[in-house]
Amino acid sequence: MHLYVCVAILKQYRHKIIGENMDFDTLLKFINELSAHIDLDPIIRDAEALCICAGEHGAASIPPGTPPSLPVENENCSGG
Repeated sequence: MHLYVCVAILKQYRHKIIGENMDFDTLLKFINELSAHIDLDPIIRDAEALCICAGEHGAASIPPGTPPSLPVENENCSGG
């Protein structure tokens, strides 16, 4: 599950990360500074969506273009 949480965090902040063209050290500093400032609900929802969609096959089964998250009331991969 940790991998999915990491991906969800990167997904949420991707525009800032890409927009500022962060190198590894800057990215690491940025992520560390997010500690205690992350809105957990959307992160956990996105991580759960990734985990559900990956199923038994794990991260290797997540294709490009995977839905970004599941609606709060929906627990399947349809995203709708």
